[in-house]
Amino acid sequence: MTIGADLQQEWASHKRTRMPRDCEGQEVEEIDLLVLDADANACMSDWFATSGAMDEERWLLLEQCAAQIHQVLPSLSGEATAYFERLAKVCARVLAQRGGA
Repeated sequence: MTIGADLQQEWASHKRTRMPRDCEGQEVEEIDLLVLDADANACMSDWFATSGAMDEERWLLLEQCAAQIHQVLPSLSGEATAYFERLAKVCARVLAQRGGA
């Protein structure tokens, strides 16, 4: 699979941004934001490293992360909102590539 330069650039830009410190140790609707961030980033790092060849377990985890990001977004504010909105966007773009689309 060929990964578009714009998606690679968007991912690189996101990776340069640290999750806001006030999110560390915070749970929203029983979802630990640090764990959510780590899981989503691990899945996407794997996807980029393997040119989209993730196993089913990783795809399911990424889908779960995307759903949880949308679940917590309404409760976030400021930098946390911007950070997780950007993460949600990259997740959605990666998920749209599933199956070699």
